[in-house]
Amino acid sequence: MSRFAWWTAAGLLVGGLVHIAAILTLPAASTNDAWARLSAFSTDGRLARLPRAVNGPPALPLMDPAMAHAACRFRLDQGPVRIRAKLPDQYWGLAVHDRRGAVRWSINDRALDNRPLDMLIAAPEHVAAIREALPPGLDGLVLVDWPHEDGFIVLRVLVPTETAAARVDAALDAATCAVDKDAVKP
Repeated sequence: MSRFAWWTAAGLLVGGLVHIAAILTLPAASTNDAWARLSAFSTDGRLARLPRAVNGPPALPLMDPAMAHAACRFRLDQGPVRIRAKLPDQYWGLAVHDRRGAVRWSINDRALDNRPLDMLIAAPEHVAAIREALPPGLDGLVLVDWPHEDGFIVLRVLVPTETAAARVDAALDAATCAVDKDAVKP
């Protein structure tokens, strides 16, 4: 009987290890991740408004129906990416995600004291050069030292009432996300 118990325990252990390995590799093997979902809404380097979560299934997981969302995929091999927006005087937040969807950096309206958002995402080797050559007029520029090759941003703005939705949508439509080749000068 002890031989049967030993083989049963060994089988359960191997089965458990295979199960854990399958669960841990599933996110990396998934083809329907946030990066792939965002490609349906815009091309790289372009900020696109996402459909409101109240109007159907959310474009991305965990989208708050009280918020309006816009997203932009980027690749730093083309140069630093600059995000600009003049957002309404209410809560907003911006998160920078790596390609797998993990939030690696974020900011909200309180950090900027209601100033317009002007942010540059750059590779680590460019950040020091950008800081040295930054003109005095751009001292409000938010620099993000991004160690990955690519990623995406999600900008979300609170929509307190349906009458405010048009103002929020207009602000998101006017926001930009584009490669800024002038940011790094040789």
